[in-house]
Amino acid sequence: MRYEGTLYRPPSEADAYIVQATIGCSWNHCTYCDMYRAKSFRVRDLRETLEDLETAAHSFGPTVEKLFVADGDALVLPMDHWRPILERARALFPNLRRVSAYAMARNIRDKTDAELRELRGAGLSTLYIGPESGDDATLKRIAKGDDAAAHVEAARRAHAAGMSLSVIALLGIAGVRSDEHARATADLVTAMNPAYFAALTVTVVPGTPLAQLRAKGRFEVPPIPELFRELRTIIDLARPTDAVFRTNHASNHLPLAGRLPRDRARIVEVIDAALAGHIPLRTSGRGGSEPRRDIAVPGVASHAVGCGRRELGPRSFTAVQRRDRALRPLAAARLGRQRRWIHRALQPLLARVHGNDARRRDRVRLGVDPRRGPGGRRVRPVGSGALQRHSVRHGLSVAKARRRLSVVHDARHPPPRRPGSHRSLDRDPYRYRRPEAPGSGARERRECRPRSPTSS
Repeated sequence: MRYEGTLYRPPSEADAYIVQATIGCSWNHCTYCDMYRAKSFRVRDLRETLEDLETAAHSFGPTVEKLFVADGDALVLPMDHWRPILERARALFPNLRRVSAYAMARNIRDKTDAELRELRGAGLSTLYIGPESGDDATLKRIAKGDDAAAHVEAARRAHAAGMSLSVIALLGIAGVRSDEHARATADLVTAMNPAYFAALTVTVVPGTPLAQLRAKGRFEVPPIPELFRELRTIIDLARPTDAVFRTNHASNHLPLAGRLPRDRARIVEVIDAALAGHIPLRTSGRGGSEPRRDIAVPGVASHAVGCGRRELGPRSFTAVQRRDRALRPLAAARLGRQRRWIHRALQPLLARVHGNDARRRDRVRLGVDPRRGPGGRRVRPVGSGALQRHSVRHGLSVAKARRRLSVVHDARHPPPRRPGSHRSLDRDPYRYRRPEAPGSGARERRECRPRSPTSS
């Protein structure tokens, strides 16, 4: 697979195979986005895209169940690209059950109803659309390129073709128009009626037009309580038919999961608990310009909503905190044992392969020859060829041959005596058999003694 630049995908496509059919974003003017600013938009050569599909099929074939077509708005691809891509994908991945892509409202507008139905019939089932806001003033300010009415019309046509929509809203993007943004976004979610709805939090990325506006004092990310009030208003007023709701993106201060409208009351309850300070949050520095540091209780999303029918309030989150606090020493002890085990396992290898620089420095500081190993024995490097020859010739393992060849014995440090069977003594290069006296008539024995370094 060949990828150009940085790839981006929705969190729900973490287990999908990504094929890059376009490079960059055909619009690429949104003030908050820096995902594709380093790329010049172009449609990738169809032959390269099909070759990548065949390479993926050769390596992962039956395991691929989801295919995500990148980059920023891949729906802009012409039909003479979409047809062979979807046809080849169905042929190469027998267990393929979903094909998805990013899209803009203008991409759907540029396709006819017949073309949208053809794409759905060929396998393109899910479109990720990010209107970010339902407030037209905010959409104009962030240079989104389409207004709320265009997004509603795009959603209507996609639904008519049988496609599922995943809609993305951006908390804090309206700045001082927070309340208008929240209420208009709730109305937009109701009108678009997506199957999936996700709320992200705006992050001011250096180098973007939004960062320049903030530097001039014309934009500021609202404080965390204001962001939660936006989210609470959206959840409380939105009326989709049946939508999977997530705030599990890394930009969010509080991960939540559930379904709307089924879990609306419980999600609002959790948001109120966060506003009251009963739930630890993710925090970020410098008004959202840095990645958020996760200090939330592990499993908040699963315990908050959507994973059970029991009502959860502040007491439940306190119990989760107590549980995690009790398990923390056990996790630390286990991690310490793992570190000690890894250290013991790697220390001999590091000493042999890298020469144990720390010990060598200590020996130099103590006035000991750094070329000598433990016990004062001189150590020499051994090549891999010599190790193989020595191990085959004497029936030794490579590790044992390395230990023996790396030590040069001298008069002060003769080779050690090692007990062993006669057969092992025959294979030991540092032992030899003493010839027996002729005519002794005794049973043949093999005795060993150290070879004198001065003997000729």
